[in-house]
Amino acid sequence: MLWAGATEIRPDEPAYSLSELNIQSPYGDMRRYRVICVVRGDKLAQHFEDLGPSKTFTSPLFRIPGGVSDGKKIEILHSVAELTDIAQHMVDIPALPDSYEPRDILHEYINNRDQYHQIAKEQGL
Repeated sequence: MLWAGATEIRPDEPAYSLSELNIQSPYGDMRRYRVICVVRGDKLAQHFEDLGPSKTFTSPLFRIPGGVSDGKKIEILHSVAELTDIAQHMVDIPALPDSYEPRDILHEYINNRDQYHQIAKEQGL
């Protein structure tokens, strides 16, 4: 898919997504960019905003959907202003430590269920 560029965007414009990504700049250093995909006519256009050197950011990279697509048509649910407001809250979320391990809630559920059945069996329930 070929994307058009958008040099200016308005807060009330329909927005398909907003992302904050680390991208190598044309000058060689890694920079944090806010990429907002807006609807222009019947196409999507990307607007890039340079937020500064990536090493100064502690918040994780993220993408906020503002619309959905079934492959044939796109339905927009948010404006640029709404996604920007959400993004302002996202940057306050600290990055997870490297040692973070997500919980395996499926196995926790199975183990809990098995323990419950064993206790119920022992108590004659």
